[in-house]
Amino acid sequence: MDNPPKKEGYFSIDNEVVEKLARFQLSGTEYRIILAVLRKTLGWQKKEDRISTSQLAKMTELSRRSARRSLESVVNRNIILKNFGRDEIVPGSINLLRFNKDFETWRAKDEIAPWGRKCAQKYARKCATQKKRKTSSKIILKKEYFDLVDLLIERIRLNDPKARVADTGGQHEEWANDFRLIIERDGRSIEEVREVLIWCQEDPFWRSNILSASKLRKQFTQLILKKEAMQKPGKPDPAELTRKEMKQ
Repeated sequence: MDNPPKKEGYFSIDNEVVEKLARFQLSGTEYRIILAVLRKTLGWQKKEDRISTSQLAKMTELSRRSARRSLESVVNRNIILKNFGRDEIVPGSINLLRFNKDFETWRAKDEIAPWGRKCAQKYARKCATQKKRKTSSKIILKKEYFDLVDLLIERIRLNDPKARVADTGGQHEEWANDFRLIIERDGRSIEEVREVLIWCQEDPFWRSNILSASKLRKQFTQLILKKEAMQKPGKPDPAELTRKEMKQ
């Protein structure tokens, strides 16, 4: 049918609006939210309307969570206006929404901060990682620290030849930095660290628990105490003591 008749209930959209939406980078859920807002406003010849999240979820067949996140996204990008900057919003009231025809004020995704709790957490972790890398670039990792890394990997693989430990250069640096912290910050000597490392990888209990440099540092005090206890006669079974303390 070349010219299908218009059924009862329809609304028109300006060509410039359609063209702008067609060119603007949006996700599928964002498009659905925008169309739902257009339907509830222009579809009723209104500039704005109070539209709840549950209404948007029902119209778009999205979950309430997805509808809320997508709405916040298009609001942050200034495509949909919410409450129009009013200072006094009654708590619990439904948001007043309007489609923004001032296209010059629309913002691309790279112009706004990440939205949503998970995205915010991910963004914070990314910033923390970048800051850590910048800081770590100033840290000097000595050859002795990498020697300890190699020794720990060697001992772990003696117990399990197929163990996947510190398989990348970045992991080697992380482990070397852990050894640096043990020596420089915790005040342990290289020889002391080497002895504890070898002992824990020979101990039936600890060799299955110490599988990284960070774990070695975390348990270092306990490892020293157990090692010394084993060397003193008349002491309780150190393996049994270890199991009891690990349960506490």
